[in-house]
Amino acid sequence: MLSWKVLLGMFASAVWIGAVTPVYAGTVVVNGDFEGTWNEDADGDFVPAGWTKHTGATSADLPALGSVADNGSSSPGSAAVHWVRVTSSSTGDDIGVGQVLNVPAAANLRLSLDVKVISHSLDGGGNATPATEWPVVIDLDYTLASDPGQTQKWRHGFYLNPPGDGRVVDPGSGLIPEYEDTEVPAGVWTAHGFNLTAELPDLGVITSILIRGHGHAYEGQVDNVVIDVVIPQIPTASQWGLTVMVLLLLAAGTITFARRRSRTQTRREWWA
Repeated sequence: MLSWKVLLGMFASAVWIGAVTPVYAGTVVVNGDFEGTWNEDADGDFVPAGWTKHTGATSADLPALGSVADNGSSSPGSAAVHWVRVTSSSTGDDIGVGQVLNVPAAANLRLSLDVKVISHSLDGGGNATPATEWPVVIDLDYTLASDPGQTQKWRHGFYLNPPGDGRVVDPGSGLIPEYEDTEVPAGVWTAHGFNLTAELPDLGVITSILIRGHGHAYEGQVDNVVIDVVIPQIPTASQWGLTVMVLLLLAAGTITFARRRSRTQTRREWWA
């Protein structure tokens, strides 16, 4: 017969397992593989469904945005987002696509994307402060958990060598002391991942994502943009009730079996 201590331990174990089991909630990025519909805008650029075009439009040498029949290595497909700027202008400009998000802090947030840098004329990060001019760069805006009215920016760039990153430090802002970057080989897809829970100090809510190229002359591509959300499972009232019911039935069955066995043993002793 199981004692009440054993039954209590079984119950506590079941409750603990149910409370801490992680649940994969999936990606929050819409059409991150860029396999959906592309729509032409008034500038002759093509914008993927679920995304909004972003451009600085600071000079006459406007960059171009569109789909390319290419695919990053992380997921099957046949399309990626592509941008290019061919110019002799001394003024930088940027172009890319973004989405509005509403992603609260979770136990595990992970960003992944495939990147291909084809060319760029500036050193990685460029000359502006804070650093912004990479041929491929990703920005995340987020609010602070400690002060929801304040917004911070996380930024990561990708560049070729040569030209390499001419600065030792690419200054960031606020809680991000510097914007980091990664050297990649020219014209080759590379996969990258970031633990956003660790990367974003004092994370409240991620409010937007922007992927783009920025600089004087540059060309780059991005594919398979994913933000995975993994959260602890919080048992519902029905789950708690089911757990308790199963354990009570187990306890009742154990007790009944023990009593019957005891009576049978007593009868055998009496007839002996």
